[in-house]
Parts: sequence; C-alpha cells; structure tokens
Amino acid sequence: MKERNEEELLKLIFENLGVGIFLLDANSKTVLCNEETVKMYRCSRNEYEKHYSDGHAARESGIVRHCISDLVVEQKREVSGWNQIVGADGTSQLYYYQNKPIFDENGQVKYVLGMAQTREQIESSFHDSVSSLENFNRTYLVPELKPKVIYESKQMKEIVQHLQRVSNTNANVLLFGETGVGKDVMANFIHDHSAYRDNTMVTVNCAAIPPNLFEAEFFGYEKGSFTGANKMHIGLIESANNSTLFLDEIDSMPLEQQGKLLQVLETKSIRRIGSNQPIQTNFRLIAATNKNLMQMVNEGKFRIDLYYRLNIVSATIPPLRQRKEDIRPLVKYFLEQICTSYGLQKEFSEKVYQQMENYDWPGNIRELRNTVERTVICSERSAKVLNYVYLATDNNIEPESNDTESQESKEVSVRYDFGEQKGASLKEQMSNYEKQIIEEALKTYGSPTKAAAALGVSLSSISRKMSQYHIEK
Repeated sequence: MKERNEEELLKLIFENLGVGIFLLDANSKTVLCNEETVKMYRCSRNEYEKHYSDGHAARESGIVRHCISDLVVEQKREVSGWNQIVGADGTSQLYYYQNKPIFDENGQVKYVLGMAQTREQIESSFHDSVSSLENFNRTYLVPELKPKVIYESKQMKEIVQHLQRVSNTNANVLLFGETGVGKDVMANFIHDHSAYRDNTMVTVNCAAIPPNLFEAEFFGYEKGSFTGANKMHIGLIESANNSTLFLDEIDSMPLEQQGKLLQVLETKSIRRIGSNQPIQTNFRLIAATNKNLMQMVNEGKFRIDLYYRLNIVSATIPPLRQRKEDIRPLVKYFLEQICTSYGLQKEFSEKVYQQMENYDWPGNIRELRNTVERTVICSERSAKVLNYVYLATDNNIEPESNDTESQESKEVSVRYDFGEQKGASLKEQMSNYEKQIIEEALKTYGSPTKAAAALGVSLSSISRKMSQYHIEK
C-alpha cells in the first residue's frame, strides 16, 4: 500500500479529532477547517466558505458574538472563552474556543490555530478521563477524588480529615457555619468521597420551598391525588435513592415536615401523596444551617428528636476571618478560574493580597469570590498586574491604577485651592481640578500612556481630556 504523504496524513488527523479545528490568518479569515467546524454552522462547506469563513464579517452580521482570534493577534497569546454561533437554520449554540497564535520569523502572529467544543463534548471528555482516573485510584492509589476544598489553615485541615474519615459511612452529617463559608462545598466533598460518588447528589434549599409545597416536593404525589396533579411526580427524597440528599438551611423546614422527615429517617421509606404503598429509600443525609439549632429547639422552632437524629456527625466550618491563611490560596484559585472564563491574564500584587488578608469578609468565601471577579472585570483590559481590589467598604471610590506602570514609586499629588475658585460653579471647579490632576500626571510620568496607566483610565480618555483642556503633550 502506497504511503500517504504528509498533507494527506495531516488532513486525516484533522478530520478525525471529533471537535471543530480551524486555522485562521491574522485577519480572522479561514485558511483550513475540518468538517466538524462546518457542522457548527449547520450548513454545507460551500455555504461556509461563502458566508462564514470571514470572522469579522460573521461578527458584524451577528452570526458570532465575538471574534476571539482578534484578541490572539492583538495580545500575542493563547485566548480561551465561550462564543455563541447562530447557524444557517437560525438556531444558536455555545462553543468553548481555545485559540493559539502561530508566529512568523519576525515574532508577529501569522496564523491562529483554534479548537471549538460544546459543553456536552467537554463534559463527556472530562467524565471519561475522571472515570479512568477513579478506576486507577481505586486499584493503585489512596482515593483522593475531586479535591475542590481549598485550604491551608490548621482548622480546615482538621475538619477535612474528620469529614473524610466518616464520608464512606452512611451516617447523617450536620454542618454548621455562617452564610458563605462553603457548607455546600463540604457537602459535595463528603459525597465525592462516599460510596455514592457515582450518582448525582440531590441538593435542596429548604428556605426556597413554600411551606404549603414541602410535602409534595419532598415526597412526590400520584396522578390525580389533588387538583392540578395531572401526572405522577417523584419527590426529592425518592430521587436521592442510592445517593446523597443535601438539605441546606434545614432550619427553614416547617415543624410538621420535620416530623415527617424524622419518620423517613427511622423507617427508610416514604409514601407519595395519594398512595398507600410505601417506597423503600436508601440515601445518605447531609444537612446544613447557619442558625443555632439548639436555641431553636429551646424556642420550640425545631424538633429535638430530629436534631439528635441529624447530629450523628457534625462539623462547624469557621468563618474566613478566623482562618486568614486560607484567603491567599482561595484568591489564587478563583483568579485562575475567572481569568480562564473571561480569556484574560491577570495577577494580583502583594499589596492586593495583604489588603484582602486584612479585611474581615462578612460574606465569607462567597464574598471573596465575587470580589475577585469584580476586580478582574472592572480593571483595564491591558493591565496585567492588578494593584487594587474593590472591597465592600470602598463605597465606589475610584481605584488606584491597576497597571504595572503604577507600581513605580511615583505619586500624583495635587493641592487644590478652593479660595482661588471663589464664585465658580461645582462643574467648573471639578473641571479645573481634573485638568490639574492630568497635568501633574503628565509631568510626573512623562507620557500620556504612562499617565493614563497611573490614573487607571484608557489612553483614549487621556487624549480626549488633553484636547478638551488644551493641555500640551
């Protein structure tokens, strides 16, 4: 058999990868693409080449939301992110793009090599890889699956070890902790290390279910059991069979339903509304609360027998202000996640880490993650090292510059004399003050580019203001 030449072999590889693969030039025009890429647009190859092969034209016509290859060329680095494609049949689909630059001999981007996958393709690939890893771990390694708990503190290390020891039992677990400390993450950690790890954990926020719907949602109902019951409904407890049932905010469960939950835990069976037939259940219960349940017991708001039934194994997750050693690793973890999601490359300066470690975080880990995301997306896109973090106590004060240029030991200091502006309106005084700040920044940093970076604004904003106030370069 005659050997295929290199071009034929490359084409064969190109067409059998199972995901969209394409090669674009520096102007976002298609040079090569496989059939999977054409299928993304739900059209023929001829139609693709005629209507979809020019990335700029596709974006302007609304076929794609973003032209990610432009960022690759502009920033000369790999860029990843989600993009929406409207196909020839009018339907839209989200794809995750990974675009990588290919440089010429002068260091300029000549081509952009890209890959696009749907969420389902990513999850399928991830599931296959995780499954093979789990099988390998069960045979050769100590099981350490899906390590989602990020920590360095001694307190969290002891809690994680404690919960890992009991995770493979069927004992009920009760998690205490303030809002946002990560009780749901710990519940997932227990489930992922349990015998039920291969099945999906059922998560219920008890506070989100109206009291009059609790029984129907938890136990399910038969068709025709009440007005509006047009078909049989499987309840949350039944759907958690051979898995884990996580009841968050258990303190919000009505007293009447607490008694019924206690009966389920004792009999390991349920009855749907409208049925007399018991259904056996096998599930592991994890409950969580940010309230003092014993105090609620004393106030008659929580059943003491249910409290003791839930509290076989318990753990209190400390607030973030009591384990500040965990702040830095959590910030790094969230920063990497968020930058990947937005296709950005950002770092935090040591000043930012210290600022975060000195803050009390009343909203705990949830507030920390939101703060990291807000800081990243509110920064200048060109800024690589961020030197300021938006905290809840800032009251929307303008930030310091988040560009690396601002890390020089220079300061823009302007003394404003209100006496000289006597009789001027507020708008006139603000304009005069803004002009003085820009003039001082230009004097301090020597160029509009560096002045813009120091003031945390774009170069176009500085140029526009210089023209407005007739400031010489």
